[in-house]
Amino acid sequence: MNGDLSSVYEALKGFLYIIIFVVVLIYIIQGLVLNGLNKKIYGEGTWQAWVPIANIYLLGKLTINKIGGIVLLVIWFFSGGDEGIGKLLGQIYDVAIFVLFIVAIVKNSRLKNGSLDPNAERIRIDGKDAVIETPVGVVDNTQNNSAPASPGTKYCPSCGSLQEQGAKFCTNCGQKFN
Repeated sequence: MNGDLSSVYEALKGFLYIIIFVVVLIYIIQGLVLNGLNKKIYGEGTWQAWVPIANIYLLGKLTINKIGGIVLLVIWFFSGGDEGIGKLLGQIYDVAIFVLFIVAIVKNSRLKNGSLDPNAERIRIDGKDAVIETPVGVVDNTQNNSAPASPGTKYCPSCGSLQEQGAKFCTNCGQKFN
């Protein structure tokens, strides 16, 4: 009887070690992808890729925009619980994180490998050729932005979306800034 409990304990302990290893591995991969994507878009890495909760905001910011990052944080904050709106928000958050992380991986890969549309604009990233895909149906909205950009922001000349002042590429369409 004592031997049976000992073997169950050892099996559970081994399973726990595997779970911890997988969680740490996923966290490292997430940090590398977010840091790499931030480097490609803003020209430098960021500490936010490695800090819990800050990396949630960064994921939303890099794949959508700043507002997307804030919304993702709000959903995370109010998610949880076993019933009602908390449970629903938890499920929405889980799906959003999964989808946005896949988007971040694809965006990072496209910027790194230049494996986009061959007719797209060619640029140089980290000394290597890359291709930035222009979304189909993009209209030049820069003439329609009657309100000036707030301090620390600017409009993308290609798609008209609001961008941070230090960005090297548009987070919406990938346009390189001068």
